[in-house]
Amino acid sequence: MSEEVICLHARARIAEIFGLAIEEIRPDMNFASDFQSARVSDFLRSEFDQLNDDIRDVANRKITTEINSGALVINTIADYCNHMVRCYYVNPKEVVNLLGLR
Repeated sequence: MSEEVICLHARARIAEIFGLAIEEIRPDMNFASDFQSARVSDFLRSEFDQLNDDIRDVANRKITTEINSGALVINTIADYCNHMVRCYYVNPKEVVNLLGLR
């Protein structure tokens, strides 16, 4: 699986979560400033909760430790894509399942 294909599917995943067209998703977009979560109740998960779940679901123990320590911070679309690529090499089945790669 090529890194470009993984990144394309990662961008599609973000577009799906936030209800945007994939063409609107650029690598330099920042989650903190370029995205807004829809208002949800305390009982529903927000778009940012879903992203956090994605990031953690594909990570192995070493990467999870980096996230928990603050050594790995995902701020941009490019960061998210790079994370998915990195995790594909250590945990391919989870990345394939999450991003719908075939």
